[in-house]
Amino acid sequence: MLTDDGSMNRMMQSVASMRSSLWNLIFGLTQPLSNALLYDTIFTLRTWPIELIDWPVDNNARMDIAVSPYPTRNGGEQTEKVLPYDEISYFRWNGNPFDLTPKGSGESEYDPGAFLFGYWLGRAMAESA
Repeated sequence: MLTDDGSMNRMMQSVASMRSSLWNLIFGLTQPLSNALLYDTIFTLRTWPIELIDWPVDNNARMDIAVSPYPTRNGGEQTEKVLPYDEISYFRWNGNPFDLTPKGSGESEYDPGAFLFGYWLGRAMAESA
């Protein structure tokens, strides 16, 4: 395991609500994962979309979503909790999965790298445990 100087804990405080399989497992390289982080990791891998076509998604009219009082950096609305990844248009770990801005055109397809990196990192960690 790597040593932890506190920076990994600060990183997890800022990204834990994303339920990112990748960031959770990177954090797991420094210390054992809590049951909550392990659950979030498995949940994200199970709900990652199998079809990676960027279909149009607009969740603004959903009644089951709590809208955050804080806008996105572009001024748009965002959710308080991240939705399952197969219900949003999000294929990279460098964006905002809480963003409610309608996205997608159905004219592009993403590579599976964001899913596969977390998946294989988890497999490697399980094999070495």
